[in-house]
This record gives sequence, structure tokens and C-alpha cells, in this order.
Amino acid sequence: MCQYLQAEMDHLAGFVQPGDKILELGCGFGRVLAPLARIAGQGWGVDNSPESVALARAEYPDLDLSVMDAGSLNFDEHKFDLVFGWLRSYYLQPEGVLESGCILWSVG
Repeated sequence: MCQYLQAEMDHLAGFVQPGDKILELGCGFGRVLAPLARIAGQGWGVDNSPESVALARAEYPDLDLSVMDAGSLNFDEHKFDLVFGWLRSYYLQPEGVLESGCILWSVG
């Protein structure tokens, strides 16, 4: 993992507390979500690639991963303390992603 991504992960880890519900948009293979979920004790991730989610599930079976479009998230029972995304945001339509992420973000 490149030094810049590691630095960003380290920065984000400072915002994660044990017991937090965290959601990664565009989780890919789960490499970013997994270490942050270890801090929180739980982690959710979505990606629109079934292949990536399958690989992530095999590597990180404790993560709750779904094949889902980040612009139309469906988490009826969950609100999240932290919603974040990396690397592939240029493939997404920002309006839908921001709206979906804000609906799921538990402020307070």
C-alpha cells in the first residue's frame, strides 16, 4: 500500500472509536475498511463489483459487505458514525453518493 494511502488511513483512524459503525463506499477488496473495522469492532462496505466483494468476503469474513451502488444505498436498519470512500470516487455521481451517505450518517 502506498505511503500516501497509509497516511490517509492513519488520519482517518484517529476519528474511529471502539463501537463505531463505519461504512466504506467503494470498499473494493476491503484493504482500507479492514484495519479501521478492527478499531471500531465492526465494519460495513459496499462496492458495485461482485468480484471485488467476493474477494473481500474471502479475506475478511467478519466484515459486512454488499454489492450495491453507492448512489442508492439500502440500509434500512443502520445509521453510521462514519461514512467514507476512497480511490474510485471519480466513477460515481457525487449528488447521489452524498445524498445516500448523509441519510445514513448518524450525527451526534
